[in-house]
Amino acid sequence: MARKIIPDLSGQRFGRYLVLRKDENRCDSRGRHDFYICKCDCGAIRSVKKYDLLCGTSKSCGCATKERIKAADFKHGYSRTRLYHIYQMMKYRCYNPKYSSFKEYGGRGVTVCDEWLSDPMNFIRWALNNGYDDTLSIDRIDVNGNYDPNNCRWATSKAQQRNKRKAFLIVFDGVERSFADVCDENGVSRRNAWQHWMRHKDKTKLVEYIKSHALSAS
Repeated sequence: MARKIIPDLSGQRFGRYLVLRKDENRCDSRGRHDFYICKCDCGAIRSVKKYDLLCGTSKSCGCATKERIKAADFKHGYSRTRLYHIYQMMKYRCYNPKYSSFKEYGGRGVTVCDEWLSDPMNFIRWALNNGYDDTLSIDRIDVNGNYDPNNCRWATSKAQQRNKRKAFLIVFDGVERSFADVCDENGVSRRNAWQHWMRHKDKTKLVEYIKSHALSAS
């Protein structure tokens, strides 16, 4: 069956966003240019994924969320915001053993700081004062560290993946090394090797992949 072709979204409006043009400088993991330069009603310019526009996931640069939060009765209204959902997911990853990603977070000893854990408003205020908008996700600077104000930032998905790859360790020639360093030293594309890892989730196969491609490149 032929793939459905979605027309150019330029000129269309999605929530507070007016789509200006395609973002030719940004592409997804498959190499497709599926991002658009959008102007928010508040004047902010953002690069937004087409899927997020069409599905209604992203309707503003974050200004709408900030306005709702400022106007809300937080005892009842803030639970409907994207920020509160991020807060809940952060807790699940660290404290709910039944959550799918628990072993990579709580299972490794990653926790949420007492300041945020005791009151979600502390987390929300930190987010609003430290660059949050609806196109970004929370990212730990040190992937082995905890969720706290000194180790967290708001980043694009691309920046998050780069951070994970840099800290991802593999045993190469008997020595535990950074995945990024091993790829760079052997002339292997980090992106291709990471896609291989995501498909197989097997470090032995990943090392074999890097060695085979290093040999073919030399």
